[in-house]
Amino acid sequence: MTELVEHAVSAMGTVVSIQLVGDDGPTLLERAKEAMLWVGEVERTCSRFDATSELSRLTTQHGQAVPVSAMLGQLLALACATAAASDGAFDPTVGSVPAARWQDIAIDDVRGTVTLHRPMRLDLGAIAKGFAVDLLARALADLPHVAINAGGDLYCRGHNLRGEPWSVGIRDPFSDGGLLLQLAVDGLSVCTSGSYERRLPDGGHHLIDPALGKSSRGLVSCTVVCEGTAVADGLATAAFIMGAERGTSFLADQQVDALLVDEGGRWHTVHAGARVRFPDQGPALPSA
Repeated sequence: MTELVEHAVSAMGTVVSIQLVGDDGPTLLERAKEAMLWVGEVERTCSRFDATSELSRLTTQHGQAVPVSAMLGQLLALACATAAASDGAFDPTVGSVPAARWQDIAIDDVRGTVTLHRPMRLDLGAIAKGFAVDLLARALADLPHVAINAGGDLYCRGHNLRGEPWSVGIRDPFSDGGLLLQLAVDGLSVCTSGSYERRLPDGGHHLIDPALGKSSRGLVSCTVVCEGTAVADGLATAAFIMGAERGTSFLADQQVDALLVDEGGRWHTVHAGARVRFPDQGPALPSA
């Protein structure tokens, strides 16, 4: 009998869940548990909150070529590529004191080393959860019906228990728990950056504009749909920081589909990937 199996863990500051649909529940559960081990590996590699993580140890060794694992090398390469594509709107060195920039990171793919040319703090949080989702999807690549969610960074393929495409809800940034819309997703990743998450004591949010050194203004939500969760994660963050006009142009150049909602409740859509179709305008309005 076809059944839905779910396995979830608390990790990376959120809940990571795997849902699988198939005929052999016990085997599917074991596969989910085995795949989930990758999440712990990502956290041990790139957590900036753990002084023993590989990332934290790297930041104590500036000015020298440091051998790094393939995982950390891939994460840093993606972070720097996203920074370059976004002209630094996305920057893994944001928050460094004294100031550093992504150009101060040198990656040698041949030797497998990374050189930090200045003292810096490195934060890969904007892509790490998406990277973990990609690893889980790869570990379960032979299974046809999979949904993975790491704190709102999602990948889905196949169908749910009802035989329908997985449905992904896009949160309404002006309504606590409300949804803007739902997307039918198959073989795609969906990631949203929003100012409603992780509020700071000064009333700002965690999405920092590297050029200003403080929370970006203009948008309240940016959702990106494409192939590759870590890529979608980084692009959503970069576009959010850019704002509506620059962000939509940037995402169109990246050939993805996206929905950006500004502080006035207006929707800005991008249909450059032809994977999903967002309505031109929905019900999102700031509360009175």
